[in-house]
Amino acid sequence: MKNKKIILIIIGAVVGIALIGSILFYNHGISAVSSKDEEVIVKIESGTSASQMLEALDEAGLVNNKFCGKLFLKFNHFDNLQANTYIFHKNMSLSEIFGIIENPDFKYVLKSKLTIKEGNTIPEVAKSFSEILNISDDDIIKAWSKQDYLKSLINDYWFIDNSILNKNLLYPLEGYLYPETYYVTDDKPTVESVTKLALDMMDKKLTPYKDKIKALNWTPHQFLTFASVVERESGQGETDRPMIAGVFMNRLKKGCFYKVTLQSIMHGKEQGWMFLIHI
Repeated sequence: MKNKKIILIIIGAVVGIALIGSILFYNHGISAVSSKDEEVIVKIESGTSASQMLEALDEAGLVNNKFCGKLFLKFNHFDNLQANTYIFHKNMSLSEIFGIIENPDFKYVLKSKLTIKEGNTIPEVAKSFSEILNISDDDIIKAWSKQDYLKSLINDYWFIDNSILNKNLLYPLEGYLYPETYYVTDDKPTVESVTKLALDMMDKKLTPYKDKIKALNWTPHQFLTFASVVERESGQGETDRPMIAGVFMNRLKKGCFYKVTLQSIMHGKEQGWMFLIHI
């Protein structure tokens, strides 16, 4: 009798461990694939079933374990999954993702896409803006030149200062709009709302180097200007940038200063800053 009790206890323990292990395995399988807030675009076609959506999410790298995903769909019933082009994030669980597809939060639904290419001038960026805003290039450039608007940006972003209020600057925001592809989710996007996407990205990319920029004893405006000049001089030769930056830095240290035409400046991406930081 005693042996039977021991056997039952052992069996119960094994079953309990197996059950707990299964639950942990399942929960991990439907959890987010990453802790990083990385955007992933997924297009859900009209007439797509829940299982087909799971396949699309898996192909997009948003599913930890497809078997657990299939179990998730069996355990949950979705009546109103909607076709859209969605902007999901890698730190979303399957439950969050399918919740958005069933009851779309429109901040996750792609309305249009804007691409600012590395080396784009302000007129070129304005053209990209005009294509999604249905506003003329000239009106966009005028909006970027309004003093009240520029002053509001100085208040909102640590890397923007009174330098952009200089009336000799043809394009005050030249060099500040980070080159990237942006996904616009607003039903009625404005110049200001789309510009905020690019400035927020610049803030995100530049902030880790804030102390190092300060150590150079330069303002962020001077830093971005220098990086832009180096990029212009190096063209497409990224490997030449450290050498060119070093030459310019040595000339500056020797007191050889050069007048820069700011209207022609284009800014570099993160890798462009890295060579400057480590000179």
